[in-house]
Amino acid sequence: MSGGFVNNSSLEVPSGNGSTLSRELCDLTQGFSFILQTVLGVLAFSTLLIKRYKEPAECRRPFWIWGADTTKQALGMLEIHFVNLGLAAIVTEKECITYLVSFLLDSTVGLLLIFILLKLVALMVYCCKWPLLKSGEYGTPFKCHYWLAQCGVYLAVMLVEKLIVGPLIIFDFWNKMEVVLPSNQNVRVVIVIFIVPFIVNVLMFWIVDSLLMRKQTKQNKPVPSKNKAKYNKLKTTGDSGSESDECDVIYTSMNPHSTTVTAQPSKNKSDHPINMSLLSSADRR
Repeated sequence: MSGGFVNNSSLEVPSGNGSTLSRELCDLTQGFSFILQTVLGVLAFSTLLIKRYKEPAECRRPFWIWGADTTKQALGMLEIHFVNLGLAAIVTEKECITYLVSFLLDSTVGLLLIFILLKLVALMVYCCKWPLLKSGEYGTPFKCHYWLAQCGVYLAVMLVEKLIVGPLIIFDFWNKMEVVLPSNQNVRVVIVIFIVPFIVNVLMFWIVDSLLMRKQTKQNKPVPSKNKAKYNKLKTTGDSGSESDECDVIYTSMNPHSTTVTAQPSKNKSDHPINMSLLSSADRR
């Protein structure tokens, strides 16, 4: 390893019969790889900001609610990421292939399991009346223990997913994926750690964020107003009984059986009392 980059050579390790086997040298834990992982995390989670501003304005999450939702997902993704790095370094000799296969399994089969497990948790929370664990709701004002409890549940869901999906990497046929990766080890690390995870994570983050955020129900969705306003001119009678002034009248119908009338004097007109008897039933409708 030199200058933070991966050595392009292979490591010769002794086999049981005295010969040597070529082991892939693809170190995913050195400096160059960690720089890529940091940039990946920043770019991938910045896409969740775009998702937040794509939400309808009337039901867009406050920034601190959005932050609580996304930090749960960030911790879960870090948990899976470091487990995958550990499996790649310990379980097999081909770290790049093992990490790539683990990541793709988590993003496909694992994502389906996460969806099912989160729906089961939501069903339990609903049946058992546990407001503490209702995803995306943290009390008013914000209660830190609500977030901690929900974060613990999500981390447990991710751990269960990994325990189910993780053993699938032991099959030898995954090694055939090596033919799609370039021989240059630095390029291989960039593909395995940055390019493929960025493309897949953007989609995965959006899906999981939709699962973790508070669901809009009929009770908390804004209801459009059904009030109708009618604008008209109303002539008023002066003290002498002549029609000498006008008033702007706005009829606001709150429901079919009631009417509120707001009368405002027109500009540049003398102030005269409004003869409300002039409001006929036809005008009110």
